[in-house]
Amino acid sequence: MPFLPNQQLSRKHPDYLQRARWHDYKERCIYMITLMKNPETPVLSEIIRENASGKLKAVSRNFPAGELIDRCLQSWLHNTGSITLLNKVIMPDHVHLLLFVTETLDEPIGTHLRKFKGLCTRESNLSHPFFTHGFNDKIVYRQGQRQNFSDYIADNPRRYLARRLFPEYFRRSLKIKIGEETYSAFGNLFLLNHPHKSAVRISRSYSADELMRRKKEWEETIRSGGVLVSPFISQAEKEIRDNAIAGGASLIIITDNGFPERYKPALSQFQLCQEGRLLLIGPADYSTRTPILTREKAIQANTLAETIAQSAKL
Repeated sequence: MPFLPNQQLSRKHPDYLQRARWHDYKERCIYMITLMKNPETPVLSEIIRENASGKLKAVSRNFPAGELIDRCLQSWLHNTGSITLLNKVIMPDHVHLLLFVTETLDEPIGTHLRKFKGLCTRESNLSHPFFTHGFNDKIVYRQGQRQNFSDYIADNPRRYLARRLFPEYFRRSLKIKIGEETYSAFGNLFLLNHPHKSAVRISRSYSADELMRRKKEWEETIRSGGVLVSPFISQAEKEIRDNAIAGGASLIIITDNGFPERYKPALSQFQLCQEGRLLLIGPADYSTRTPILTREKAIQANTLAETIAQSAKL
C-alpha cells in the first residue's frame, strides 16, 4: 500500500544556510546534499511498502514533480561535468543527493546547486521557487563515511515509512542489542543508523591539538545536523550537548539506569523525542535505587558511546 503524507507536513532540519568554516567548497570532495521542496510545490513522490508482512521494505515512487527533478538532475550533471552522482532518493518533501566533486570547481558547490534549483523552477513553470532557500550539506571527511551516507540514502524510504506506521517505537522503552550486550532504549532508534555520529568525551589526557581536533569534529557534526553520542558527564560535555540542541543536531545519551515500564523523560527530553532528535540508551534492567556513577561506569559509558558512533546500526 502506498503512503502519501499530507503535503503540508514539514521536516525538522538544521540551518540550511550554515556552512563549514574550515572547508573550501570548490575542492574535490564528496557531499551528501539535502534540498527541501517549497511548501507550495506539489508532493515529489509517494512511499510504497513493498511487502505486506515480514521485514519492512519500502521504495519511493516519483510523482510528476519528482520525475521533473530526475530530468533536471541529468541535464545539470551533464552541463557541470565535474560533479558525479553517487546515489539519490526523492522523498515526498525533500531530496538527498550524494555528490562527488571529481576536480576543483570554478565556483563553490553551492553556486552550482543554485543553478540546479533554478533549472527545476524554470522547467516546472511554477510561480514560486521549486525548492526552499539554501541546502544542507554533510561532508565525507573520514574513512567509511561515504558508504554510511550511501546506505542512509538507500534506507530513507524505510525509515520514513516506519516512523509513521509504528510511532510507538519512538515513544516507549524497548530492548536492543549492541554487539553482544542488551540495553534498554527510549526515543528514536533510527539515530543508531545515522551516517554522521560523533562520540563526545573531554579528557585531561588530551593534548591541546587533540582537543582542538575533537572540538572541530563536534562542531561539524552539529553544523550538518548529525548525532552526538555521549553520557555527557562533565560540565564541558553538557555545554556541547546544549549547543547541539540549539544547533539542530540530535543526541544519543548513555544513561546509568534502565527505564521503568511507564517511563516518561523530562519535558525538554520528551520534546526532543517527539522531534525524533533523541535516543536514550541505558542498562537492560531498571533499578529503583539511585545509581552511583563510579569511574568504572563512566569508562563503560564512554566506551559504549565510541562503539555506537563508529559502528552500531539498528
